[in-house]
Amino acid sequence: PICGIPWRKCSDLGFITAVGVGDLLNCGHSIIVIVSGCGSLNIFNVFSDNDVENMDQEIKPIHTQRIPANVKDVIIGDINGDGSQELVISLTDRVVRTYKWVTNSSLTMSTPPPS
Repeated sequence: PICGIPWRKCSDLGFITAVGVGDLLNCGHSIIVIVSGCGSLNIFNVFSDNDVENMDQEIKPIHTQRIPANVKDVIIGDINGDGSQELVISLTDRVVRTYKWVTNSSLTMSTPPPS
């Protein structure tokens, strides 16, 4: 049963306009995505956060990124059938955008040509 006591808290997120839950990081468990009216996207991973001793501590985002400020809806799902989850956002001006999580390890850097 729900006891009325918050499990975890977070502050300074601004005016929250959308919340999504899903495996956006493609790590095998759900994460929380919170978007604010000022265009700030925050990602929280509270999967293994079950420490009852520290319930008063605020959770912190594992990633923060700027996106358009007029986000209306957030959906997390595999929209292109590649087996990885994408973030779909709809904006108030009838625009739909998709984002895909890319880990640093999957980025390749090329060596610049010698001068």
